[in-house]
Amino acid sequence: MMKWYDSPYMLLAIFVLFVCLFVLTTAVPFLIFALFPGLSLIYAITQQPEIITRPRAVMAHNTATRYVFRNNLSEARRLYSLAIERHPRFALAYQNRGLLAMEQRQFAEAMADFETALKIDDSLEESYAARGKLYEIAGHTDRAMSDWTQAELMRSRLVYTLRGDYYMRSGQTMNAYRDFRQAALMNPKNANMQSNYGFVSALVGDLDEALAACELARKLDATFAPLYNSRGLVHYRKKDYQAALSDFLKANELRPDNAFALAGQAVSYQAIGLMKEAAFVWRHLTKLDLRYQNARALIEDYGMDGEFLNEAERIARLASEGATA
Repeated sequence: MMKWYDSPYMLLAIFVLFVCLFVLTTAVPFLIFALFPGLSLIYAITQQPEIITRPRAVMAHNTATRYVFRNNLSEARRLYSLAIERHPRFALAYQNRGLLAMEQRQFAEAMADFETALKIDDSLEESYAARGKLYEIAGHTDRAMSDWTQAELMRSRLVYTLRGDYYMRSGQTMNAYRDFRQAALMNPKNANMQSNYGFVSALVGDLDEALAACELARKLDATFAPLYNSRGLVHYRKKDYQAALSDFLKANELRPDNAFALAGQAVSYQAIGLMKEAAFVWRHLTKLDLRYQNARALIEDYGMDGEFLNEAERIARLASEGATA
């Protein structure tokens, strides 16, 4: 539903109302009340000049963004499309619809939206960052790096997460560490960024920094499942296997189909001597994703190495033997 502050007409009307009340009464509070809609309107115009020329398109766009935060993605997609219908050269609406399509793994639709957005406005840094991710998914690493470099030069916040994920999965752990650290610094109130930083910090052995990042992520959003994976990895590398198991179980409770939570449970069970439980969990994991019949899928998906990976490979063999016995 559209909010009153989405409409420039409503903001202007409220501003004029309070100014008139101030003129009639000379009561200073009315002038103060007028500042909020007045400044909001000025800020909105600087951020989205279309609010003056295409107010109905901007209203649809802003309402769509609110639905994204509520996780009503189908309604958000419809409203972004409505914004574009009302203003066919609304670059930001194309970008945000593309980001939504990419999240839903509709990659062709996302690429089309990013291409259109950049043709209209080549200053949209997040479109470069996201298009780079699509190029990487398609196997065009050179194009991906070109777009990510451009996005970084334009101070994109998104690029460090997307490029960091690529670096981590391709075994370039220190590059991933630098990108995820930058993402965490630029987004201090984002649980996902802090969790990513905690995870990669654990990979490179900076366990105190990793634990601090995980704790910050927990304070920001205690229901964010990946942070428990990150903290579980920290505990595992500290050899506190019971604490690691507790975190991996929590991650699995919040997101039952999470592969790393299940892999973490398996290696933690094994570390505390519960081999049957470890093999049982790994067999369940392979039912969800056949690639995990080979534990080296952990490298491709999470950049995993060291003791965790070695133990996971051992459990995968035991699980396979048990399944065929």
